[in-house]
Order: sequence, then structure tokens, then C-alpha cells
Amino acid sequence: MEEVFNKPPKNLIIALSLTAIMTTINVTAFTILLPEYMAIFKTDLLTVQWLSTGYTVAQCMIVLVVGYFADKYSARNVYIAGVVLFALFSLISCFANNIYFLIVFRMLAGCAGGMISSASPTIIYQSFAEKLQLQTMAYFTMAGGLGVAFGPAVAGFLEGIIGWRCVYIFNIVIAAVVIYPLWKYTPKLVHGVNKKLDYKSFFVGAAGTFLLLFSLSYGAQWGWLSLKTLGFLALGIACLALFILIEWRSEEPILNVRILLNRYFRRGAAMYGVAAIALVVSPFVMSFYFQKVWSYSVLQAGEAIIIPSLAMAVASPISGKVAFKVPVKPIILAFYVMLIGITYMLGQLTPQTTLLYIMIWLTLRYAVIGVTEPLIANCAFSLVDQELMSHASSMNSWIRYMCNALALAVFTGILNEKNASYISAGQAPEIAMCNALNDITLYSVLVIVLCIPIAFSLKDKQSLQKSSKTQK
Repeated sequence: MEEVFNKPPKNLIIALSLTAIMTTINVTAFTILLPEYMAIFKTDLLTVQWLSTGYTVAQCMIVLVVGYFADKYSARNVYIAGVVLFALFSLISCFANNIYFLIVFRMLAGCAGGMISSASPTIIYQSFAEKLQLQTMAYFTMAGGLGVAFGPAVAGFLEGIIGWRCVYIFNIVIAAVVIYPLWKYTPKLVHGVNKKLDYKSFFVGAAGTFLLLFSLSYGAQWGWLSLKTLGFLALGIACLALFILIEWRSEEPILNVRILLNRYFRRGAAMYGVAAIALVVSPFVMSFYFQKVWSYSVLQAGEAIIIPSLAMAVASPISGKVAFKVPVKPIILAFYVMLIGITYMLGQLTPQTTLLYIMIWLTLRYAVIGVTEPLIANCAFSLVDQELMSHASSMNSWIRYMCNALALAVFTGILNEKNASYISAGQAPEIAMCNALNDITLYSVLVIVLCIPIAFSLKDKQSLQKSSKTQK
């Protein structure tokens, strides 16, 4: 294993940050472009939403084996391979002539994106000295915040110039810029495992992931208690249970699920997954509100959330500085209590709601997420042994992506169901859309409330060290 960085390697941090912006934009930009894709490809919301859901489903499936490949070939090589494949699949997507072709290659790009995102924390926590880890994660979150901030606006601007292929071309350009510094400056840390890939276990886990998300994507259309929904749901859960059992008993697992025995990681990963739900709700709701209620263009909708999203990017580095001076748990608890109230206020939209009202509450929401996300990630990773870091990162990514995909799938289904219900009750389309979006936002409040008990049990390495010194 090579020596870790004791000083921030600027070229590597910039390359990692640019790649984080690229992968984030591929979530936020597509969320706000969905109404546009519906018009271009003449399809419905349940089909076009697979440009977002399918991407995340593919991420969930591939991260089951990223830990294995990182151990065998190094997180560096997995990361770089992910960037190259991401660019390749984006290039092929530019030639799509129907929505189904596009969905397939979006899912392949999701696999590449899963390799990138899952290998990132492994690189940071294996290659950086302990004193740099949290600060680097904060920069990484800041880059994600910039992707959230500028993704919709950049997508809207480029869509007006070069059309629906804008995001794919953006991916190719960013990949071309970062590939050399990633190759030159990322340490190659290999554990040298010789185990063979258990394909059967992987396919069982991937099938379970797909079936679970597929059933929830169409649950509202089929009926949440229909035999079809419950059947696919039960089959997906059964496959995932079998995968976990196989991996738990394996001496050489492709995903070391026993990492969940680490209670500090388990709690941090659970909170990190909920942060994904909190993050995906806002661009999803706002994109439909601005475009369907206020008749904004894609560019106008993107521009409207730049300032709130920038709050996330600005707030993230602050947490890296504060965490060494102030206990982490009270910060997370206080900010999540704030997040409950803020989210509730964003669930009171009407066609007459002012832009100032939305800006204030959305800015506060993103600022809270920006401060807490790197702290929660550090709680998940800082107390994990180095040799298990690739598996911890993969497991954390799987939980995060599953929460993200579940949120998009369920919220899309609820939006369709509620919107149709309100319209059939005689409400005007704009009012019906507002009420449906408010329902989604208020449902997300319930999810955030569930995190408060978890937050009470969070700890990171710094807090445990301080506690140990106090006891002595």
C-alpha cells in the first residue's frame, strides 16, 4: 500500500470534484428534463421516468460487485474504468432514436456511474491522512452541491442550444478533462485478493434489486395491494434475502455484508440513505411545479433553483471545519429537526405561492443537507477498518441508491395517482398538480422524522476519541 496523502493533492481533488459534479448532474438534470423528454419522444411519465429510475436501478445493481473489483484491481482502476465507460455510453446515447434505446444506455451509464460513486469514498479514506478525510468528503459534497445547483440550469441552457443530447455531450467533455489527472495522481491501492467472482450470487442480488424497484415503480399504476405488485415485491425481497444469506456465509464474499455488524457504520449508512431521499425530493417536486404550474421552460426552472442549491455547496466545507471543534451528534440532530419544519413549509405550495417564499425555504433546506451530509458520511466511514473500506463504500452506495431509486419510483407513482385523483374530483390542472406535489413533500417529512432516533446513536472517530480522553 502506498503512503497516504498528508497534504491535499489539489489536482486529484479537482478531478474527483469534477467527476462528482458530472454524476450529480446526471441525476438532477434528468429530473428537470423529464417533462421535455415526454414531449420529444411522445411518451408518458411512467415510461420516461426510467431515464432517472433506470439509471439509479443500474447503480444499485453494479455496486454489489464494486467492492470485489476494488479489492482485486484497486479502487483507482475501478474509478477510471467507470469514467471511461460513462463517456462511452454517453456517446452512444447521442444516437438514440427512441426512448427505449435511450433507457437501455442510460442504465449502462448508471452502471458506470455506480462504479465511480462507490469507489470515491474508498479512494478518499484509503489515500488521505485521517486529518484530511472529513475535509475532503466535505469538498466532495460541495461538488455534488454544485451539480445540484447548476445541473438543471446548465441542462436547460444547453438543451436550448444543442437539444436533448446536452447532458450526454457534457459527460463526454468532463470525462476527457479528468481522465489524465485521475490516472496520474490517484494511488493504486490493491489488497491483492485472488477470489473468483461469484456470478450466481451477483445475479441473485441484481435480480432482487431490480424486481424490488420495478414493483414499486408501477405500484401506483397496478395498485399497491394488487397481486402483481405484491408478487414482484415479494420475489425481489426473497432474492435479496438469499443474496445476503449467501454473502454472509461466504468466506470470500463479493460484497461483505458483515460490515453491517459495525454498528457505527450501520447507523451512518442508514442516515446517509435518508439524506438521498431528502435531496431527491426537492428537484423532483420543483421541476414539475415550475414547469407544470408556472409554465416555466426547462432553462427557467433550472435557473430558479441555482441560489438554493448553491447554499448546499457553500455549507458543505463548513462542516469539515466545525466537526473538529463541536460534537457531531448535536449538529445533526438540530439540523434534522430544522429539516422537518423546512420540508413541511415546502409542502404548502399553491399556484399563487411567491418565488421568494420558495427561495427562502429551499435555500434553508439545501443548506441543512450541505452541512449534515459530510458529517453523516464520516460517521459511516471513519470507524471502518481500511481493508473493509471498499465493501463499506459499496454497501453505503447500495443503500443510498436504493433509497434514491425507491423515492423516485414511489413519488412518481404517487404523483400520477394523486394528480389524476384531484383532476377527477374537479380541480383545475394547476391546483391538482400543486396538491399532488404537496402530498409527496409531506410524505417525505415522515421519512425524515424516522431519522431522529438514528441520529441519537451516531458517532465518528473524532467523537469517540474525545469521549475516551474525557473518561481517562
